[in-house]
Amino acid sequence: MNFFQELRRRNVYKAAISYVVISWAALQASDIIFPIIGLPERGLRYLLIALIVGFPMWIVFAYIFEWTPKGFRKTDDVAPQQSMNKQTDKKLNQVIIMGLSLAVVLLISDRIFGITYSGESTTEQTKSIAVLPFENMSVEEDAYFAAGVTEDILTHISKIGDLRVLSHFTLKEYDSKGKTVEEIGKELGVSFLLTGSIRRAGDDLRISCHLVQVNPEEEAWAENFDRRMEDVFAIQTEVAKEVAKYLQANLSLQEQELISAQPTKDLAAYNIYLKGREEYNRYQPEGMKKAIEYFKQALDRDPSFALAWAGLADAFGQGAFNFGILPYEYIDSARVSAEKAVGLNPQLAEAWKAMGLVSTLKGEYEEAMKHYRKSLDYNPNYTPAISNLANLYAFENDMPKAIALQKNLIASSPLNFRAIGQLGMFYDKLEMQEEALEAYKRSLEIDSANWSVLYNAAYSEFYSNNIEASKQYLERMVATDPDNPLINEVAADVAMNISTDMAKEYLQKVLDHPEYDVRNNYSVPLLLGYTLIEENKTDSAKYWIDLGLSFQLEEINAGNLNVDFFYMISAAYAMLGEKEQAIDWMEKAIDNGYIYVKSFERDPWFASIRQEARYQEVLEDLKLRIEQMRMEVTGGSLISAN
Repeated sequence: MNFFQELRRRNVYKAAISYVVISWAALQASDIIFPIIGLPERGLRYLLIALIVGFPMWIVFAYIFEWTPKGFRKTDDVAPQQSMNKQTDKKLNQVIIMGLSLAVVLLISDRIFGITYSGESTTEQTKSIAVLPFENMSVEEDAYFAAGVTEDILTHISKIGDLRVLSHFTLKEYDSKGKTVEEIGKELGVSFLLTGSIRRAGDDLRISCHLVQVNPEEEAWAENFDRRMEDVFAIQTEVAKEVAKYLQANLSLQEQELISAQPTKDLAAYNIYLKGREEYNRYQPEGMKKAIEYFKQALDRDPSFALAWAGLADAFGQGAFNFGILPYEYIDSARVSAEKAVGLNPQLAEAWKAMGLVSTLKGEYEEAMKHYRKSLDYNPNYTPAISNLANLYAFENDMPKAIALQKNLIASSPLNFRAIGQLGMFYDKLEMQEEALEAYKRSLEIDSANWSVLYNAAYSEFYSNNIEASKQYLERMVATDPDNPLINEVAADVAMNISTDMAKEYLQKVLDHPEYDVRNNYSVPLLLGYTLIEENKTDSAKYWIDLGLSFQLEEINAGNLNVDFFYMISAAYAMLGEKEQAIDWMEKAIDNGYIYVKSFERDPWFASIRQEARYQEVLEDLKLRIEQMRMEVTGGSLISAN
């Protein structure tokens, strides 16, 4: 008898098959049961390893031993008349059939009743957390410190990829007063809350933490850290590890390294940095100026402070591009600062995000995408990188990807008013005014004084022919900061479509402001030029239009690829009657991401080219692209799939 016949005689084949079938059924059942009873996912891995290790042991056992009326005995010692191989063979057949039947029943039940899906949802929900602002127990002047340390604790936790962590922007202004733990958890869509307080007295520091499970409400962990100031970073690391432990999150070696890193050895520099970040997070022109000064002061104390270099890069970029408080050349300073941050700490998510911002502002979109993805490698929950990546897809006119990413961001940060407002802008690009206005309203319910959202809402209402609603948004926007030249400039931009007299009032406020500078308020000359055309003051109008046009052409030649410049150059040439040039720059604007169809259709400065066949061809081609993207976003329907 050869070896394989011997295996068959000893029922080893049947024993192996029955083991595999029973193991498969056990794994199917465990996959359903483990999440329901709260066992961690890694339990399935341990079970699988145990079954794999047990398989060769079972085969060896089946080969050596045989079941007899007197129990298990070595097969070689069993006389033929004592052998029960036939009965064992039948029982193994029954085991195989029963195991297969059980597995099939489990699979069918899962498909019909969604058992496994519910379990996975529970597990995902269990690994979600919101870090509510810690209460400042010190003097009011230390509020920035409590806010900054809270944000750093949140940042440490957000580096754990196995967790879903709500962003700082979602939670900063969240009002939890008078709400139960269950209500807060439901509003934020999380299963755990981390709350606490911070008291600082000289070099003494107390940080109190409470980790609370939402449903059922139960305190999972609490601790008071009474330490010296130099231990502040160690406390942040310890809190992140405790959260990972109680939420049963997998913590990789890289993540352990990231949350244990100490950003600076100079506590005074860290304290100054927190002041700068508090000002930066206000996202206002004056706050950005103060942030730059604080970051510089922190770096004077510790030139190796990578976080401060990243903060300075962000502030330079935002100040030069979005707020107009710095000349555009400061984008180059932003790049130097970002490169310094990456060089000092190549694993710093904030540094790679700053690199991405600079590349975006320079029009280097492919490089920017690489930088943002690198940032997310080191902090998968880092909201600014996710948001900027979504915006980058929008710049490249890939609106389906931009909207999908933005929706995912909002799902994990439901109170992030900036992200919701940005989603509205994406919808506006696709001429989905109803969805855009809904997003703007949701954003303004969270922060009613966000002037940039008010500006976008005013434009969207105008394009929807709701003129009175557009005026109301304009009034609300200007009321947030009546003397701000940037706000008055964009107010004039919208008002020009409604009433040139209203637009002139806003423009005059900009011109009268002591800080007016064409470099910072670059649309003012063109807007003013149009009002003068309306008054038949041709020579004066040409002076202002030429002034704006020359500035914008210089900026583009210098490498500033702000898409608004392409649009305004097209508008300037249209007002000057140079139709071919106007349409050339209209095409360049579209190629660089300006795809607002209604701007070209309705903004008054394009009146001279609207009857041109080439203009109509360009616009029809753009409309077709918009419709294709809109259908992709809505799943093949022109009705929003919200």
